[in-house]
Amino acid sequence: MLKSKAFKGKKFIILGMGISGQSVYNSLSKSSAIVSFWDDNFKVRNSLKTKGYNICGAKEIKQAEYIIPSPGIKLNGAQAHPLIKKAKVNKIKLISELDLFQNYLNQKKHPEKIKIIAITGTNGKSTLVSLLNFIIKKNQKTTVLAGNIGKPIFNSKPIESGIIILELSSYQLEITKSFKPDIACIINLSIDHIDRHGTFKKYADAKSNIFQNLDKDQFGLCCPNNTLRQIINKKYCEKKDRIEYVNIPPKTILDIKNNDQIDNEKFTYAVNILNRLNIGKKQFLNNIKSFRGLPFRTEVILAKNNLKIINDSKSTNFDSLIYALSKYENAILICGGILKDKKFKVLDKHLKKVKKIYVFGEKTKPWSRYFSKIKPTISVRTLDDIVPKISEDLKKGKYQNILFSPGASSFDQYQNFEDRGNHFNKLFRRLI
Repeated sequence: MLKSKAFKGKKFIILGMGISGQSVYNSLSKSSAIVSFWDDNFKVRNSLKTKGYNICGAKEIKQAEYIIPSPGIKLNGAQAHPLIKKAKVNKIKLISELDLFQNYLNQKKHPEKIKIIAITGTNGKSTLVSLLNFIIKKNQKTTVLAGNIGKPIFNSKPIESGIIILELSSYQLEITKSFKPDIACIINLSIDHIDRHGTFKKYADAKSNIFQNLDKDQFGLCCPNNTLRQIINKKYCEKKDRIEYVNIPPKTILDIKNNDQIDNEKFTYAVNILNRLNIGKKQFLNNIKSFRGLPFRTEVILAKNNLKIINDSKSTNFDSLIYALSKYENAILICGGILKDKKFKVLDKHLKKVKKIYVFGEKTKPWSRYFSKIKPTISVRTLDDIVPKISEDLKKGKYQNILFSPGASSFDQYQNFEDRGNHFNKLFRRLI
């Protein structure tokens, strides 16, 4: 857990007590700050109250200096959370978890000994940060991996020197003002979280905040997205020489057996970042072969008799579905869930290698209406309903891959993509 004398005596309200909210509360409390919280869920409030957490009331609102909203809390317009509106009326400063973290770093005795690598993007960021963490550790350097990958920043291990690698979402970056990583990276950008941001431009704008405080000793890597270019040219014109646009080679650079997660994009960004840390390409290539990858990202869960079963449950949008489709031929595709985008046409040219499609979920009609015009398509309600049908398909012996890449959110039937991925594994590991 991170603690700092910089927070002593200061008055904070934590809004939203999920994993990151609780980690910030505990860190501030251990740092002798005066902390209260609010969560809209009554059960969460009641449970935390019995554990000694202080619920925010009128007194706390009147006295608070800072309010820290958890990622996901709506901050602007008519839909802004009521406590955010009260905070503005009472002139309570809004501070992000990332800016609080920057305050923590600034108060370190030798902050220059800690380097921050911050990675964001729509797809593939968890794999990239995990790969970087793996390679840097292999080269005898102290690392901490935290952020959106599952370990909250304020729950991470404190270090006096080394490299902190953060995976960041657009929600975390949306209101940050002072956060300044040494290496800032946007690896790709496609339509996602539009329900939160409203437009793709606003989503891109939130992501671009990762570059806002780059100084002359820091640098950024960015995908060559036109919307991002326009935003960077307008907002960060004076920093343009510190931001490099990364073009991904079209041909395969690397082929690692039994690991379908390392593609040209991740390889190219990793080489760029590691070079800045004086870890050369030769060292990288020596270490990368033992990197196992992450669950539910084009993860091969079974390979037998020229048949692969691939679990890509992390695929929650069309971009990640397209990526998976590009890797496998003679495939049975299993997809479905809550659509983030209904522009199915983007899939047209990527379905050539697919032989058959199964769609599952609470609402399958939009999917089957599109797919049935192109490929043999069967709609079912649950993954369980697919298993006996695929068992029959496999008896015909003409398929090389079963590709589970939903291309949509999991929340119609599951708690999250991990829950969905675990259910798929339980069902399909029995097939061959």
